[in-house]
Amino acid sequence: MANEEDDPVVQEIDVYLAKSLAEKLYLFQYPVRPASMTYDDIPHLSAKIKPKQQKVELEMAIDTLNPNYCRSKGEQIALNVDGACADETSTYSSKLMDKQTFCSSQTTSNTSRYAAALYRQGELHLTPLHGILQLRPSFSYLDKADAKHREREAANEAGDSSQDEAEEDVKQITVRFSRPESEQARQRRVQSYEFLQKKHAEEPWVHLHYHGLRDSRSEHERQYLLCQGSSGVENTELVKSPSEYLMMLMPPSQEEEKDKPVAPSNVLSMAQLRTLPLADQIKILMKNVKVMPFANLMSLLGPSVDSVAVLRGIQKVAMLVQGNWVVKSDILYPKDSSSPHSGVPAEVLCRGRDFVMWKFTQSRWVVRKEVAAVTKLCAEDVKDFLEHMAVVRINKGWEFILPCDGEFIKKHPDVVQRQHMLWTGIQAKLEKVYNLVKETMPKKPDGQSGPAGLVSGDQRVQVAKTKAQQNHAFLERELQRRKEQMRASTVLPGVQIKEEPLSEEGEEEDEQEAEDEEEPMDTSPSGGLNSRLANGLPAGRAAGGDSFNGHPLPGCAGTPVAQELRAFVEATFQRQFVLTLSELKRLFNLHLASLPPGHTLFSGISDRMLQDTVLAAGCKQILVPMWKFTQSRWVVRKEVAAVTKLCAEDVKDFLEHMAVVRINKGWEFILPCDGEFIKKHPDVVQRQHMLWTGIQAKLEKVYNLVKETMPKKPDGQSGPAGLVSGDQRVQVAKTKAQQNHAFLERELQRRKEQMRASTVLPGVQIKEEPLSEEGEEEDEQEAEDEEEPMDTSPSGGLNSRLANGLPAGRAAGGDSFNGHPLPGCAGTPVAQELRAFVEATFQRQFVLTLSELKRLFNLHLASLPPGHTLFSGISDRMLQDTVLAAGCKQILVPFPPQTAASPDEQKVFALWESGDMSDQHRQVLLEIFSKNYRVRRNMIQSRLTQECGEDLSKQEVDKVLKDCCVSYGGMWYLKGTVQS
Repeated sequence: MANEEDDPVVQEIDVYLAKSLAEKLYLFQYPVRPASMTYDDIPHLSAKIKPKQQKVELEMAIDTLNPNYCRSKGEQIALNVDGACADETSTYSSKLMDKQTFCSSQTTSNTSRYAAALYRQGELHLTPLHGILQLRPSFSYLDKADAKHREREAANEAGDSSQDEAEEDVKQITVRFSRPESEQARQRRVQSYEFLQKKHAEEPWVHLHYHGLRDSRSEHERQYLLCQGSSGVENTELVKSPSEYLMMLMPPSQEEEKDKPVAPSNVLSMAQLRTLPLADQIKILMKNVKVMPFANLMSLLGPSVDSVAVLRGIQKVAMLVQGNWVVKSDILYPKDSSSPHSGVPAEVLCRGRDFVMWKFTQSRWVVRKEVAAVTKLCAEDVKDFLEHMAVVRINKGWEFILPCDGEFIKKHPDVVQRQHMLWTGIQAKLEKVYNLVKETMPKKPDGQSGPAGLVSGDQRVQVAKTKAQQNHAFLERELQRRKEQMRASTVLPGVQIKEEPLSEEGEEEDEQEAEDEEEPMDTSPSGGLNSRLANGLPAGRAAGGDSFNGHPLPGCAGTPVAQELRAFVEATFQRQFVLTLSELKRLFNLHLASLPPGHTLFSGISDRMLQDTVLAAGCKQILVPMWKFTQSRWVVRKEVAAVTKLCAEDVKDFLEHMAVVRINKGWEFILPCDGEFIKKHPDVVQRQHMLWTGIQAKLEKVYNLVKETMPKKPDGQSGPAGLVSGDQRVQVAKTKAQQNHAFLERELQRRKEQMRASTVLPGVQIKEEPLSEEGEEEDEQEAEDEEEPMDTSPSGGLNSRLANGLPAGRAAGGDSFNGHPLPGCAGTPVAQELRAFVEATFQRQFVLTLSELKRLFNLHLASLPPGHTLFSGISDRMLQDTVLAAGCKQILVPFPPQTAASPDEQKVFALWESGDMSDQHRQVLLEIFSKNYRVRRNMIQSRLTQECGEDLSKQEVDKVLKDCCVSYGGMWYLKGTVQS
């Protein structure tokens, strides 16, 4: 009260709100001009405005008679801008720079708190400002001078050449019609920065008349700054409470309310903050801090707050990046807002900031130019995004502002998984909007939202040694276990195996192998990974590899190492399509260099593991010698050109890669046949033979080759064994026949003894007759038949007596007389592998002929590593029995009498129950085809409706038909039963 008495009210002033000029009043500021030097007395030549953008241009005269004005410079500038000849378009008609232009820029987009005041006769009149503009000199005339200079230079370069030509050269014009723009492309174009700039430029100028400060029109307009209803009549609009009056005088802007920084330190005390609901507390804190670890957030909210509730609330306003929480973009850029730098709408800003956040989930470093190139946003907007969550490092880029919070990732795996799913959805949107290449987005290890910290070289070596030791110990135990299994499964009762010590030669080879394994890794582009090394570790000790043959151990396909390696292989071949092993290893080394320290792939990848992964990813190994050279050492160029329909030059290029021309003979393969390699690596040769068989099938289909012109190759041979005479061939055939005859005699004698021991009754003797010559001839014929190589062509498939090039009688798990597996063999590794293949194949195909199944089985064999159990040989009968044991049924399709289908193509098998909702529908469909070779769709639909008791939708019928049938000529057939 004492203070109020010491500060009495001296005067009361009435305040009036004038609105006559509320939408037209602008405040002009001249920041490069002292306040004492106004432009009031300087002539204003012209004025124009763009009302929507609030952009103003003023032209003011320059006092050329002033002693401070340099006339020579003025003339030089006018000459540079307009040239020697003056016309109506000249900027300076007096050939002297006698005027200058001022352009405006907005100081603030919100002027609702600013007003112009006029005090008159004890009354204060306020008029709200519509805009506040700063005017600075424009130097656009310099751009015009540069353009004139370039025009003059172009004219001088042209010289007299253009004058000598009577007429211009006729040029061909290509007319192109643009494709119709999609809605999505139109939205992106409308929201782009270039479109907004173009739209601003399209707004027309409104020309104005300038009236000076002391002009009568100006005096008249200034009267509108006074409230028109102030005389005599009380302004009822201001008869309100003080708080209502202030609210009317300075109404709060909704946009400014959102832009106002809200944080405990700026607006609310901690005590006030904690009076708000928990969700509002979290939102205010995250909006102010932008990036925060969960532990810091809990410390700010207080110890009494439930962490589960905080986790639930933080996920509504923030996203997890490297274990830390970053505020969501739509919190910072609400709807209907725009960029203060470029005017880009909030939706585009949110999308660009989400891209930056996503980049930080992949790496600790982001380059601003890369973000700007993808998002098409201006540099200022991108810089704002990065300043929210990163710090700049000179010559490196922008690094995420906080270290990866591994403790939170381990403690809350469910939250991390949920955030990972959210980022996956955001990534899909970003791919669609920005046309990002999916392969360039590296997969993150499970449970990892940020990369590991920096690790020194010594630490990398120590980690690699530790992992190598662990893998070596594991592989030794696995090898011992597998040896015991093989010993238990192969040793017969009463038979002992004598173990001989290693010879000195073998010891020397092992020592040499050990020395080879210690050889450092070659990372040169031409060398790549050494064939015995992978990333500096011996191939035998590479992660996931068998220490004796380089193969991954059983069950290792689902390890993180295998998954990461397969992801790299698939992404690389999606971009390159064809790669040599050397180039693939070079790319793999580059990929390793881009990974963070401690990544799972640093545990070591052997060459064999890399090749097996390539084959498992759906790739095939293509031998450079073409198929023709696998059949003969000689090729005729005209014959190749006639079949392939290619020009002679292309065929010549092919042949020069792998052959040399011989006069009057043709083209001979450039190298001799390497028989030593064929003998030393029969498993590799067999595998390559399977690959060439698949290629041969494709060539038959593409070029309509006659199958008889393709001679079958001996088993295990992928290339010709040189030129052999007819006598030599006969001699080889006789030797093989004699060997098979001796084998068959021993086998027959053994079976007779078995039958005698099991079937002879007491007191009964069996008279043994010698084999007739006819029987011997049959045995020889049978031996020759067994030596016939396997036919893997699409029409022939597996021979009825052969499986994978081995006689059916000697196939693994098969009886040597009827091809059936022996009793109790269902649990062998071969049977288990075969059943797994059959089940997986029928889960995808549902209906297969025996011919198609064998073709798929051959392709499966070609993708397996050398030495796999399935290479021991699978007979046709064993394959069919496995199909039936896997829950499939044979469908006896009534083929027409004149059918050209082979016996294997007439054997149709179908998966009877797959465990889904369509099993009943498929069973009805299969019953239909057990009585009909081909059926119309309406008959199928009516039968399905009748059997199932309800009308099936078109989608359900289409699904069943797609699973089991093909359409041809308006009729439906089971898969594989129609000859294309």
